[in-house]
Amino acid sequence: MPIQLASPGVYIQEVSSGVRTIAGVATSVAAFLGAASRGPINKATRIYSFADFERGFGGLSADSEMSYGVRQFFLNGGTDAWIVRVVKDASPASRTLQNLTPIPVLTVTALDAGASGNGIQVRVDYTTAFTDSTFNISFIRNSDGRAEQYTNVSMNSADARYLPDLVNGVSQLVKISRDVTQGTLNGLPAGTSTSGTLGDVSTLLDATHTDFRVVVNGLPPVTVSITLPADIAGGTATQRLTALAAAIQAKVQAQSGGKAALSGFTCARSGSNLVLTSGAGGEFSSVRVLAGSAKNAAGVLKLGVAAGGVEG
Repeated sequence: MPIQLASPGVYIQEVSSGVRTIAGVATSVAAFLGAASRGPINKATRIYSFADFERGFGGLSADSEMSYGVRQFFLNGGTDAWIVRVVKDASPASRTLQNLTPIPVLTVTALDAGASGNGIQVRVDYTTAFTDSTFNISFIRNSDGRAEQYTNVSMNSADARYLPDLVNGVSQLVKISRDVTQGTLNGLPAGTSTSGTLGDVSTLLDATHTDFRVVVNGLPPVTVSITLPADIAGGTATQRLTALAAAIQAKVQAQSGGKAALSGFTCARSGSNLVLTSGAGGEFSSVRVLAGSAKNAAGVLKLGVAAGGVEG
């Protein structure tokens, strides 16, 4: 700050010269370019140990002179290196997976080009609670046995288990892209919830089992309260189940609030089962049955996967 001159005399003021100290730089950083068993191509990757090289580039390989050079560098005290894997005419392997229609649904692409990426196995199974809308997928690299598994995943982009979001940027083996067009997604059928096989509902429902909740297309739950005996009127078990289906449909539609998924909601008898169907199809269409807050009837009606129903 400026010096305050109070009286005649000699004053000293220090002014910065603007000269900056020369900062030190590392002088032992090595760069290696060459073939490797795996790893990103034509991209510099920084490593700090040979263990890093093994994880990212596959370690020692008889057809990689670079790998031996990298090992010697770290064995002789090196601590910082940049690796660039170079190849000739290599491209990442990919595989498109289809549904039963068949329509291409997703493409799996190896992160590494070359033999390592070509040797990745993709396995899919449907041992999940919602077999119509979720699945399990795993990736296994043959060269070193590295495996990644993603369970209960979905191709619904609004789902918390949406596969591309779980895999891309996280997986060390592959990346995922969805191949379905928006037109195809919009044309998907309406979601359903089907009960288990039911007996005579007059013997299943009573004053302590009358309520359950329905979630349609991810909207807030709608409570269904069955009125006994009016909602199960009929002279036979089939007639009573048909009456119950009509009552459930009317009670859900009455709470639609103008939402098409609820106003077009249907519930029908199919043999000895109840089938609840969303009023709007598309990617986000689904029907989920939850237990009632009180007097739960979802269990006795076998609605919802927890009670033996099937939902998709």
